[in-house]
Amino acid sequence: ITRAEFTRMIVKAQQLSLNYTGVQHFGDVAKTPTVNLDALWDYRYIETAARAGYVKGWSPGAFNPDAAITRQDAAVIIAKALNLKLETDRDKVDKGLAKYFKDYSTIDYYARPSVLAIANKGFITGSPVDTKDLSKGYNFNPEASTLRGDAAIIMSKVMISQKKLPQI
Repeated sequence: ITRAEFTRMIVKAQQLSLNYTGVQHFGDVAKTPTVNLDALWDYRYIETAARAGYVKGWSPGAFNPDAAITRQDAAVIIAKALNLKLETDRDKVDKGLAKYFKDYSTIDYYARPSVLAIANKGFITGSPVDTKDLSKGYNFNPEASTLRGDAAIIMSKVMISQKKLPQI
């Protein structure tokens, strides 16, 4: 799933009113005179998310909407959108992540508190190190692309936690 598609998902899941008029945050997100309602995303959702503080750029003034979103970047967006309390003590963050993920040390520094927060909520579990022996633990795979199916599962868990969907 792309950064733009995931952003649209979180804006819709949070039921944010679209807020996109005026100066845009990102020069690489095309503002179109007409909106294709069948499109997977459009500038309105990215701008709304930026104004709500959910997303930041890939680099100054650029969002990189068509790039695949990494698992760690998806975690950061979810944590911001849900206004989750993030642990600030780095030792506690690492100790908490070590309980969930064998590869916690590969998670970028900026994303670690967010990954821990969404793991604590049960929104993400990771991939088994050994599918035949789950006792070996799980990996987060922070740089891996978030798959559409994974995004759908994560968003359904988020919406269930907010009572926007019934418990499954």
